[in-house]
Amino acid sequence: MGRYIKVPLATQTTDGVVVPVGSTVQRPPTPGTGTLRFNTDSNVLEVFNGVEFKNVTKQGTVNITKDTFTGDGSTTDYDLSLAPSAAENIIVFVGNVFQISGTNYTISGTTITFTSPPPDTHTVVVLHGFDSTVVD
Repeated sequence: MGRYIKVPLATQTTDGVVVPVGSTVQRPPTPGTGTLRFNTDSNVLEVFNGVEFKNVTKQGTVNITKDTFTGDGSTTDYDLSLAPSAAENIIVFVGNVFQISGTNYTISGTTITFTSPPPDTHTVVVLHGFDSTVVD
């Protein structure tokens, strides 16, 4: 009994592998987990993770943004220069001590709220840019 491939998925050439190409509405109606395609609407590779199509992100250098504040012993809310997509996507230090998201602080839009006010004269440093791999 032989096996036949009706649509070859890849061929060996020196040019590269060509993946399926199409718009968002042209996605397969029941994709299998691991389905890889190029989306012509967003101009990115995407892969189906079993639930939804996710963009295959670029690798490269990203800009890191630093916000600096000085604690006064009573203020718990500080305005950030950027709105992080999640509290886990920033790095926060108070007086050179790393802070844990959800335990030491929360994020709402561009506001960081500490569970305890940073002590008087302690420097608060917030580093952004860890939720993106977009090449600059």
